[in-house]
Amino acid sequence: MANSKGNWVLRDGVWHDTVSSDSNGIVISDSVVMGDVIQNIILENPDHIIHAVREALDNLGFSAKGAHPTSISGEQEIQLQHTLTLADSITERGLELDGWTEISLGYACELKRDMNGARMHFERALRIAKRDPSEKQDTRLHRHAELGIAILEMELGNLNTAEKIVQELRLDFLQDNDTLGTSNAEEILGLIAYSRGNYQQAESYHTASLSMRESIGYEEGIANSKVNLGNVAMSQRKVDKASNLFSEAQSSDPSERDKAQLLCSRGVNEMQKGNVFRAIDLLNQSLKIRNKIKHSGGQTECYNYLGTAYMMQGRFDKGWDVCSKARDNADRDQDEGAKAHALFHMGQASVSMGDMSRGISELRLARGIFQNLGDREGTSNCDSMLRRLNTEPNFWILAGLGFIAVLFIFILLSL
Repeated sequence: MANSKGNWVLRDGVWHDTVSSDSNGIVISDSVVMGDVIQNIILENPDHIIHAVREALDNLGFSAKGAHPTSISGEQEIQLQHTLTLADSITERGLELDGWTEISLGYACELKRDMNGARMHFERALRIAKRDPSEKQDTRLHRHAELGIAILEMELGNLNTAEKIVQELRLDFLQDNDTLGTSNAEEILGLIAYSRGNYQQAESYHTASLSMRESIGYEEGIANSKVNLGNVAMSQRKVDKASNLFSEAQSSDPSERDKAQLLCSRGVNEMQKGNVFRAIDLLNQSLKIRNKIKHSGGQTECYNYLGTAYMMQGRFDKGWDVCSKARDNADRDQDEGAKAHALFHMGQASVSMGDMSRGISELRLARGIFQNLGDREGTSNCDSMLRRLNTEPNFWILAGLGFIAVLFIFILLSL
């Protein structure tokens, strides 16, 4: 991976590492835009610099119509960071970017888990779209900006807000016979239902989305829908159905992020079958990819499930340590759902190691988060564990082999 320090010059949409800066070009030196140079370009040829930002985003896979990559490599991360720095610099100097560029910058920030930055760009796009709502293009821009905001709300655990936005967008897409837009809305609603533990509703949304995507030949979307349906099937204890869906969930050219997601889901499926060693292998493969592409949310997911797998082997101390990484990651990313799952598993591990006070505290923290998120199954699982601990004073005695069986049941319930 190249070092982002030094002088970088933007040419034809690509940032080039160079020893000597070119005063006539767009230059970043040690992650700072050359202010005087940029100001001169803005004054003399503002369209040039706007086009330069757009071209750099296009080269990274962010199209001017709302499409965006789901992952970036280490080399691309430097390109993306410099492009974001440039965009921020010219905006601070009063030059306005177009709405679709703001959408791309929103998704770019979301990839880097800069949720505040992502929201700022989506809201700018929304303001631009509202200036002349009679224009068809502005209507589409408005909906994509709202969809971006809804995704942020979902990832931050604000499920009610996200659901309200997407439900309205879904009706708009249906009215316009926009099959792709409708399928995306159905998929997000399915993820929201899944996060709440409403698995039957989640299955209905994902099935509808899959049917639409198959009708328009949206291959990557088809694979994504099947993975989501597989995850729902696992939560419904339909282990074989989940396994079949994961086998079918192969696109011809999946992104590294999609490969990692499928590996993780297959790992959980093997865990449910009792094949813990195979599960750990698959989860570590997924984690390796997610570390490479710096997918923080994916890393958190892997840590949560790896911790669970170690606990199923009776390695409660290692399970607690790995789940604590998931908790810390989730806390940094403001992912309340993942944080609650991590605390739930940590509570189980603490009780298994005989630390009742810490275990009860962790379970109560998890319960509070689940309750705030409206996750009925997560809340119920915590309640069941806490009732068992409160009604059996000597419950810690089960922290040996006998407790592993009890733990195994709760682990499967919490997936």
